[in-house]
Amino acid sequence: MGNVTRTKPVTSSRRGGSGGNRPVKWIFAVLGTGAVAAGVFVGVVKYKDAAVGSPALETSVPTSTVQPAAVTTGPLRSGEGWYDLSLHEPLEIGQGQELVASIVIGVGGQPFENSIRGYLVSSMAQQTNASTWTTDSRCTRLSVWVGKDAASSLTGGTGEFVVEADGEVITSREATSGDAPQHLEVDVSTVDRLRLVDVRGSHDADNAWGTPRVYCTAPPGKLRS
Repeated sequence: MGNVTRTKPVTSSRRGGSGGNRPVKWIFAVLGTGAVAAGVFVGVVKYKDAAVGSPALETSVPTSTVQPAAVTTGPLRSGEGWYDLSLHEPLEIGQGQELVASIVIGVGGQPFENSIRGYLVSSMAQQTNASTWTTDSRCTRLSVWVGKDAASSLTGGTGEFVVEADGEVITSREATSGDAPQHLEVDVSTVDRLRLVDVRGSHDADNAWGTPRVYCTAPPGKLRS
């Protein structure tokens, strides 16, 4: 594992090609739905071949015009439903991942709300860009869109996006700035610790995790202040 720090109150950071501090603006918005964008890649992964015990999830690139009731964007609540990971405190967070109110991925053109950007140099051996949440087997599915940040000052490189369950890699994707958003849908019903890791070279465009969320019977951590 790479260098990680225990979760602290929200800090500020600045955009940069290889890291640094920059301000983070917290705007919690509701994820919308829309028609499937041309060229969007959709992937479904099952962890340990377990059945996913949650309702079907829309796989269209979201817009801001329609608000699905299942998305949790308000005050912390209990009960079954979708919870945005970026709105809840992770158990651990690396120095190179920051939360953003909205992000556009690759050539998709549509914004993804409540997202995560990976901006430091990171590898699987040195996981600077990584965050871990405690799900304690109370969640059944992870949904997230991955790709390169369309607003990044750099445009090169291939980013790798890895989902780990209790220290085991269960799925991964690669993407360049010229790719459309790729949808990952993963069964996490037997997972206690869920980790999102992205790999980025020093001259690569920033990585983007668009609206990562989990379907759970209880929140995946405390609501961020």
